[in-house]
Amino acid sequence: MRTPPIHSFNWIRDCTGMVIPVWFHRDLSEEVVYNTLHATLSDSQHFVHPKNLCLVVDGDARTAELAHKLQRKLLGVWGDLFDLQPLEANRGKQYAVRHGMAQLLKHPELSYLVVRDCDGSHLVSDVPPLVCFAEHIFQTTKNTRMLVIGRRHVLDAPLGFERAELEEMQSRVLIESVAMALAREKRVANLQFCSPCSDVVDMQSGYKVYSHQTALDLFVKLQPKFACLSEAEYWRYGTETVPVVEALMSKAILGEMPRFAPHDQGPTSIDRSVYLAHYGCAIAWIVTRLNVPHDVATQLLANVSVRLRLFHLPEGRQLLKDLQAEVIKRLDAFYTKGAPPI
Repeated sequence: MRTPPIHSFNWIRDCTGMVIPVWFHRDLSEEVVYNTLHATLSDSQHFVHPKNLCLVVDGDARTAELAHKLQRKLLGVWGDLFDLQPLEANRGKQYAVRHGMAQLLKHPELSYLVVRDCDGSHLVSDVPPLVCFAEHIFQTTKNTRMLVIGRRHVLDAPLGFERAELEEMQSRVLIESVAMALAREKRVANLQFCSPCSDVVDMQSGYKVYSHQTALDLFVKLQPKFACLSEAEYWRYGTETVPVVEALMSKAILGEMPRFAPHDQGPTSIDRSVYLAHYGCAIAWIVTRLNVPHDVATQLLANVSVRLRLFHLPEGRQLLKDLQAEVIKRLDAFYTKGAPPI
């Protein structure tokens, strides 16, 4: 890391890498997939060198072909190829991010590594303020471990009411569970660079900036801790949760910077049919990874649920009960096995 030139963004391009995990549902047409990818990559060359832009296609052969076609087209515009990494099997977004990070971390000159989604909802123009804020945190604290989240100003519009509420529930469980785990070590999380406008950190935002050291800690040095999940569930459902938990446990500073969030999020694989699996796995992993006792976790879920707007609607309350039951079922199975503290 270095002191950037005043009033200049040119330094960002030299010290920033970018990972974009890619997967699209087969129901989407090739035209939609190609155009969405094109929109995602457009103008990226102004903020990262093409060789430091890693597109990881997660076991999606059709999209890999379209990405290769786009790679050849952009070569004529950018003058260089971006790094295309097609994976043979679909393992999940977290696995794809880990693979891409491993490629970029071979370049020690990259101080910051950005993760953006492929659905067109993460504008590349948000890279400068996010990276500059990460640099500000470093200059202020001299701590080389940090994770900066691109915070959405509101969740209801892009996600819908139910999903926004479930994300808040997951985030509240995460921060309280981390607080308990750190208290055992006589530590507290550094959240002074998070938004002062809310007590809920937007941890589920997929737009994130990692310092080189934190990316190295999380994606290379750290052995995955599956806790109550299977390996497949860990890579698929731990996408945003795992990095935040592991970053805070490894003494990284957590920061937030507002970023653009469209009302129409674009293509997504998360709908009501997968809520219980998606959020149930993530929340169960949080409490088992951090060794929160069964009875404490049960009370924590109840405490968090009543703070949600969803709790005050009959249908929403039933959804929360179903989600709590899914989490507790996983806790029952995990703690019955006599799993040791992690």
